[in-house]
Order: sequence, then C-alpha cells, then structure tokens
Amino acid sequence: MQEIKYRAFIPTRMGRQTFNLNNKKVYGVWADGVYFKHMKTMPNPFDNCELNNNVEHLLIVDGTADWNLPIPIEMHTIIEESLCLITPYHDKLNNVIVVNDVVQICCTDDEQNINIGVVKLINNRLWVDYGKLIDANSVCFLKRLGNIVANPTLIKDLNKSKQ
Repeated sequence: MQEIKYRAFIPTRMGRQTFNLNNKKVYGVWADGVYFKHMKTMPNPFDNCELNNNVEHLLIVDGTADWNLPIPIEMHTIIEESLCLITPYHDKLNNVIVVNDVVQICCTDDEQNINIGVVKLINNRLWVDYGKLIDANSVCFLKRLGNIVANPTLIKDLNKSKQ
C-alpha cells in the first residue's frame, strides 16, 4: 500500500523561504512527508470549549542517518493552510506535480497547443483548470511553474508577462 504524501510549509527561524500568513511573512522551509492531525489533549466532555485550539497539524518526514543506520523520522508542526497533496505526476524535468501547482500543459502529443492551468483535486479526482476543467490523465505536463499556495500572485504575474 502506497502512503499518501503531502507538501507543507514548516516554520523555522533559519528558513530561507517565506510564506504569507494573514499578510505576515513567516520564514521556514517546504518539506514532503505524511500528514498527521494530532490532538494535544483529550477533550473534557463536560467543557464546551473549542476543539480547534486542541489540534496540532504535523508533517512526518524522513530524517537523515549515517551508513547502515536506521533512518529516524522527524515530526514538524506545519502551517495548515500550506498543506498540498502530492500527485503521482511529474513534468518533463521530473519535478513532482502537487495539487495547487501552476503548470504548463498540452492536450496533444505534438506540444503545439500549450496552456497554463492549475492542478485541482475535485471529488477525489485530479483535474487541471485552464479556463475549463480537463482530467489530469489526459494531459502532458510540460513544466511546473510554481504553486498558488506558496505564491498567490503567480497566475496574475504570468498573465502580465504574456501581455
């Protein structure tokens, strides 16, 4: 059974990348791993407090190890809004395609009609939205241009550069 992997933003002090959270820059790194929603404490059935403050969103990633040693795992708290599902698709440069990625696609083998679209997950199926929805299985992914979660203005910037 294949595990479902995600890409998410891990806030760290030493991070070189930024993520905009509520119009504030947060420094950290993007990482791939397994998503886990962890309840910090058991809720009190007699208390009517909110359960949202009791949940921690974690990404479990493979650690690093020396030769012939088992690889430890590391758990990191993530920014929940950054969570994106990793798809089984790759572009022509072998970059992994992730949900919410902006990609260059073509719908035929001759690569003449190139479009720019966003990878979306709708009803547990992968689609590419380039003005109309098309099944991700029927396109050729040419190039991954970025992710709208990491860079919300990416599509606007690409449209400006076309003009």
